[in-house]
Amino acid sequence: ETGEVDRRIELDHGGITSMLGLSDGRILCGTMRGPLLEMTDAIDDSRVVRNFGRMIPRIRADSTETRLAVCTTGDLVEVVDPDDYGTVAIFDDHDADVWDARFDEMGGRLVTACNDESIRVFDLETGDLIQQLSGPYDFVWSLALEADGRYAWFGSKDGAVRRRSVLEATPVVPGGEVAEAVAWSPAGDRIAFRTDRGVHLLDVETRRWLASVEHPSGRPTVNAMSGTMVWNARGIWCGGGEDAGAGSGGLRWFSPDLSASRQVMTGISVTAMHAHPDGGIVAAVVRDGRPEVVRIDPDGRVVASASLERTVSEIEPHPLTGGWHALHYGRGSNSEVLDRDTLERVGDMAAWAIGASFDFAFAPGAVRVAVGGRETPGNVLVFDPRDAPTSGGRTAEVRRIGHTGDATFVSFLDEGRRLVTGGDDGRVILSRPDDSEPILTMFDSRRAIRGLDVSPDGRALVATDGHAVFLALAGGSRGGVRGGGRVSR
Repeated sequence: ETGEVDRRIELDHGGITSMLGLSDGRILCGTMRGPLLEMTDAIDDSRVVRNFGRMIPRIRADSTETRLAVCTTGDLVEVVDPDDYGTVAIFDDHDADVWDARFDEMGGRLVTACNDESIRVFDLETGDLIQQLSGPYDFVWSLALEADGRYAWFGSKDGAVRRRSVLEATPVVPGGEVAEAVAWSPAGDRIAFRTDRGVHLLDVETRRWLASVEHPSGRPTVNAMSGTMVWNARGIWCGGGEDAGAGSGGLRWFSPDLSASRQVMTGISVTAMHAHPDGGIVAAVVRDGRPEVVRIDPDGRVVASASLERTVSEIEPHPLTGGWHALHYGRGSNSEVLDRDTLERVGDMAAWAIGASFDFAFAPGAVRVAVGGRETPGNVLVFDPRDAPTSGGRTAEVRRIGHTGDATFVSFLDEGRRLVTGGDDGRVILSRPDDSEPILTMFDSRRAIRGLDVSPDGRALVATDGHAVFLALAGGSRGGVRGGGRVSR
């Protein structure tokens, strides 16, 4: 209140070059000679918790205070654990002293300011250098990021403050969890992610995580995947693998904001789901080793069920008849055709001639069917379902070349004029349904694609490799979306 010095402590180590206060009352001090000091807010004692051996110009923390970025004059930044001050990661791709760093948690990135007249953007998980923005800027001494991570402000020795755009942040799945399914909201303004440990909501416009809830997915049943998801007007329906304890696996319903939930079915594994026109869902499940299909009304009651010949990896409604087509997992391309409401078997669609298949989709008007299957030179098949198969296939079929591994996701975009596919090779590929060559690779990862969903208007998409989130807008821009009703595994 008086402005006088309240407390004072004498510290050595060549002088204090940086400080950071943590919410638990700890105060960290970087020094000229390299020791990192810790004291409490009583400022009555200090201890050396780590010696970096070089000057520490800046110490930064992420928003959860679970990671610290320690900048040094040794051309690197060390990310350390604030509990034991052990090194979590080292970012050493700099050509001069590093004076500042900022966490971009939404994008899973670390942005640094360096005396080589540049700022750099690193992937927090892999340590890879994503982008370098160079001057001439003179020495860059300080750095700030705008809230959405799209622009960096930095101050230099020449007295100037500059603002530059950085690569648009790609959201990453929170908490190091592994995404297993994605689903757009009916309004297209949010996306739900089902992970191995919970459910998370992403806002499309801001690309920020809005809400999270714990819900383990259970043990995998089909294709090493253990999560399926549908978001309809009633809420978010999450299917998981075999129950792995209270509140995990089975079929669970969540309110659109994740504030409420209830277990709908237990003792089952859910292998495929789709929204029913009445506001409920249709789900393919495995119970005691036996495959079956169930229809759930909007209130979570089972109103119909039927046995299935084999385990099903995907279930889709026919655009014209409304009947359900249930694709057999890992056995050719056979599917059972089921009545829309009673689920009684009313027919088959067989001999799609592509071998083991994992996903399929109808184009609007059912004028085409696309099937994704086992690794082959052409593992995405597009054909007219009205064209009867022969021993040599179908006269109008197109085998599209692109994925070097299994094609596990297929969906039509833009009223059927485009086809998007995802595969075990980590790529999301855009193509024309009637062309064997792809248009472009939209997303390329070192991990297999684990979820893909097209927006309700059919003009945007989301995909994930379990860690990174890829978003594509209508009009060709990437990194943001507008735009759910289709299941993603």
